[in-house]
Amino acid sequence: TLLPYYTAFHAPPTRRRAWGALKRGSSTNLHLRLGMAAFRSGHVTQLRFCPTCLEAMRTQFGECYWRRDQQLPGVLVCPQHGTPLKYSALAPSDAQPPCVCSRR
Repeated sequence: TLLPYYTAFHAPPTRRRAWGALKRGSSTNLHLRLGMAAFRSGHVTQLRFCPTCLEAMRTQFGECYWRRDQQLPGVLVCPQHGTPLKYSALAPSDAQPPCVCSRR
C-alpha cells in the first residue's frame, strides 16, 4: 500500500482512521478523505519496475516483488540505481491479493 506516502503529512488521528478503514476493508472514498482525488495527474496506471532491482531480487530472494518507492506518482527513475523504470503490463489493481508472484 502507498498509504504511508499519502498520509505522511496528515495528523496522527487521521492516519489511524485511514489505517483502520483499510484494515476493515472499508476504504471506499478513502482517497477523497485524504485529499488524493485532487492529485490524479500523477496516478499510476501500470506497475513499474527497475530491471537492476529485479535481477538483484531474483538473485537474493529467488523471487521478485513490487517496490513501493517505484510506484509513487512522479517517480520515473529507480531511486536506488538511477535507472529509468520499465512499465509492466499490470495495473496496480491487478497485483492485489491473493498474490501476484514471479519465480524463476
